[in-house]
Amino acid sequence: MDYQEWKEQLYDYLCGLLDEDAPFSASAPAYVEDEFRLGRPCGEWYDAVYEAADRLNQRLGTQEDPDVDCIIQLMLHISRRLSLQMFDYGVLYQKEQQGANLHTDNTN
Repeated sequence: MDYQEWKEQLYDYLCGLLDEDAPFSASAPAYVEDEFRLGRPCGEWYDAVYEAADRLNQRLGTQEDPDVDCIIQLMLHISRRLSLQMFDYGVLYQKEQQGANLHTDNTN
């Protein structure tokens, strides 16, 4: 699995989008948690968004209003893009830190 695929699988795992049987799920680092599982803040916030969308649909008299759906879907796309980009910046930051440490004279 290449870097891009790995980080996308990591994002999907964090969001609870992968089945427990998915290959990444079995090999995910122990410190990586599904942030949408019961009792976690992201799961609670997602539930609140879903309930708000339901209330809007009730006020609008629709089952699924296309604009409400569009807002939610685009915010999810924005969140995904920012998260994946943030991961890349973290990798670059770590490389810069390692490079800076190589050039620092730590001898006493």
